[in-house]
Amino acid sequence: AIVLMNMGGPHTLSEVEPFLFNLFSDGDLIPIPFQSKLAPWIAKRRTPGIVEQYRQIGGGSPIKHWTETQGKMLEKLLDEQCPET
Repeated sequence: AIVLMNMGGPHTLSEVEPFLFNLFSDGDLIPIPFQSKLAPWIAKRRTPGIVEQYRQIGGGSPIKHWTETQGKMLEKLLDEQCPET
């Protein structure tokens, strides 16, 4: 079995701030001092710029689309090379 993983991303512009908050609140991903106080502040401060970037590429993160596309292409390639599996 092959498992493709990613950190996800906001699907819509309204999901950007909650996504950033969760990202900066996760001590395993981004360990920072005073995380519970800084995470909401960083998320709120970064949201407008990130929203604009996502707006320019269609209004949400393309990560789900590209991960699914990559998975389908990998499955096709493996089926061609090892049809018995």
